[in-house]
Amino acid sequence: MAKLLFNRLERTNEKLYLYSALTILMTWILALYVKASTVGIVASIEQSRPEFINSIIGFTIYQLWIYIGFGIIHGTIGGIFLKIDLRRNLGKIKKTSHNIV
Repeated sequence: MAKLLFNRLERTNEKLYLYSALTILMTWILALYVKASTVGIVASIEQSRPEFINSIIGFTIYQLWIYIGFGIIHGTIGGIFLKIDLRRNLGKIKKTSHNIV
């Protein structure tokens, strides 16, 4: 698995910033839906009726835009540092990859 990831990152070296920023943005959106799912499950248990779908819909309507905004800001700034770190580590791996069988 690590070798496949290394090969993929090596082929897309020019687009590392885009992938880094999108990864951070998607992490924010994943956090939103984990939060919505947790709140929906807890509300369903407390109220003894299904509230899971209502929770997902409510969080999507009212909080998705906030999380996308934070994700864009965090991805724009953090993507730069993640790209730098990935390039540095890819260089280290490339130097030692001939030793790995």
